Amino acid sequence: MKWLNFLFGPPSREKFAKLVMAELRKAGCSETLKHDPEQFVIDRGGQGFINLTNLYHEYCQAPRNVRAKVLQRFIRGDRKSTR
Repeated sequence: MKWLNFLFGPPSREKFAKLVMAELRKAGCSETLKHDPEQFVIDRGGQGFINLTNLYHEYCQAPRNVRAKVLQRFIRGDRKSTR
């Protein structure tokens, strides 16, 4: 069962942070982004931090076919639920 979670489960925290940074860049973010794995935040240089804890929890709890919508809602800053 563990290997099924590895193949089909949610991404690791590290992979998730990289996914969020990639989506932010695709959306036009030109700031320097750096993941701090210990704090589980994305450092935006002089522009502050993005705490990934709640987003990661929501992303992992969402069905696989909804996860992209959860992430896009965050990137766009929408407040509407994706469920």
